Amino acid sequence: LNKYFANLPRTWIQHDNSVFRAVLGAKGNILDGWAWDAHFENAQTDESVTALNDEIMEHVALASDAVVNNGQIVCRSTLTDPGNGCVPFNMMGSSGMNAPVDGRGFNGATDGQLKYLTGTDWRKTQIIEDDLAFNLTGTPFSLWAGDVSFATGGEWRYEAMNQTVAPEGNEFNPVTGVKGPFRVGNYFAQSGNYEVTEGYVETVVPLLRDLPFAQKMDFNGAARIANYSTSGNAFTWKAGLTWDVTDEVRLRGTRSRDIRAPNLNELFAAVNGGHGSIIDYGITNPDGTHPVNAQAQNYSQGNPNLKPEAANTTTAGVVYQPEWLPGLQTSADWYRIEINKAIGNISSQLIVRQCAQGAAEECQFVLRNPDGSLFGTITSPQNLVGMQTSGVDFEANYALSLSEISDMNGTLNFHGIANYVGKFTQETAGVSTINYAGEDDHPQWRWTLQTLYTNGPFSTFLQMRYSGSGLFDKTLDVETLPPIQ
Repeated sequence: LNKYFANLPRTWIQHDNSVFRAVLGAKGNILDGWAWDAHFENAQTDESVTALNDEIMEHVALASDAVVNNGQIVCRSTLTDPGNGCVPFNMMGSSGMNAPVDGRGFNGATDGQLKYLTGTDWRKTQIIEDDLAFNLTGTPFSLWAGDVSFATGGEWRYEAMNQTVAPEGNEFNPVTGVKGPFRVGNYFAQSGNYEVTEGYVETVVPLLRDLPFAQKMDFNGAARIANYSTSGNAFTWKAGLTWDVTDEVRLRGTRSRDIRAPNLNELFAAVNGGHGSIIDYGITNPDGTHPVNAQAQNYSQGNPNLKPEAANTTTAGVVYQPEWLPGLQTSADWYRIEINKAIGNISSQLIVRQCAQGAAEECQFVLRNPDGSLFGTITSPQNLVGMQTSGVDFEANYALSLSEISDMNGTLNFHGIANYVGKFTQETAGVSTINYAGEDDHPQWRWTLQTLYTNGPFSTFLQMRYSGSGLFDKTLDVETLPPIQ
C-alpha cells in the first residue's frame, strides 16, 4: 500500500544557503614582457535543510493498525505495549473527531496525532575552501614566426566538508530495515578534508607564418604535477597543434594525459540506506530464470581509498569559415577518451550480475542471507578497470543582419551543436565489455538548436533539443528475465 495522506500536512523542506567568499589579489610587471599575479581566496558555504512535518514511517504503520478495545479505538500495539505512545489514525479519511480544515483545504489531524505521526529532520552542512596561487607569464624569446609565450605557476588548495544531522534521523526503521525513520530526509553525519599542491608550465610556440597553405601554425603544450593528500602525486600534460591552412580552413589536434581526483562527496559520503528490485543472477530457478528480490537493501557510501582517474585523450578537428557566406562558422571534432581507474558507481543490479559472471572483486559488495538468498548490496564509487568513449562533436554559428536582405531591422543568430557517440564502454575484470552507446543514458545522437532575434531593446530566444532513442538496459538478457505473471 502506498498512500499520500490528504489529512496530514505536506512535508515542507526549508532550504537555506549562505555563501561567504573573500579574495585578495595583486599583480604587476617584473621585466619588459613579463607579468605576475597572485591571489588568496577563502570561501565558506553553510547549507541548512529542514524537513518539517516529516512522516515517521513506523508510527504511521502502528497508528493505522487500529482496533476496538472496550468500546474505544486504540492502536493494536498498545494492547501488549501500553506505554508506546501510539495514537490511532484513520488512513482512509478524516482522522480527528473535530479535525479542523486549514487554509490549504484538507482536514487536519489532531495535535496528538501530528505529534506522534510526524517529526522534524534536519542537516547542517559546511564546506570550506582555501586557495593560494601564483602565476608568471611572459615572452622569453622570439622565433622567425613570432613570439614564444610562456607561463608557469603554483597553487595550494584546501577543501573540507562537515555535516551534522538530527540524531532522530539515525534511528532504526523496522519498516524499511535500515536506519532512517522518516519518509524523506534521514540525513547522515559526514566529514572529511584534503589538500592539493600543484605546479605547472605552459607554452605556445609559433612554427609557421604567411606561407602557402600555412597562414599560421602554432604548437601549444602544457605540463602539471599535483600532489593530493589522499592519493599522492599525479602528472598531466598536453601537446596540441593548430594549423590555419587558409583564411577559411583551420585544422587542430591534441593529445593529452588528464586526471580527475575524487571530490569530497565521493571520498567521504556517509552510509545511506535504501531499497530496490534486483534480479539475483547468482541463483538459477529450475525453469532457467532467476529469482527477484523486490525489496533488496542497498547501502551507499563514500570511498576514502579512491585514486585519481587518468585519461588519454586524442582529438582531431577542422574549422570551416567560408568567405562566400560571411557570418558562418562550422566545426567538426573527432575525439577518443580512454580512462584508466575511472571513478564510477556500479548499480546494484550490475554488481550482482557481474559477480555471477565471475568478477570476484564485485562479490564482496553482494550481501546474502544465511540461506543464500539475496539480501542486498553495498554501492560506493570505485576505481574501475577502465572506460572508453569515442565520437564526433559538431558545431555551427551563423549571424545575419536582416537589413542586408530585406527591409526588416534586427539580427538573427543561429547556434547549433550536435554529438554522435559511437562507443561508450565500461570495463570490469572478468566480465565481457558492453558498448553502452545507444542506451537511453548514452544516446548515439543528441543535438541542440538555438535561435536569437535582436532588434534594439527587444529580443526573443527559441531553443530546440533532441535526444535520440535508446535501449533501456543493454546488460539485461531477455532469455533470463523472470516471466510475466
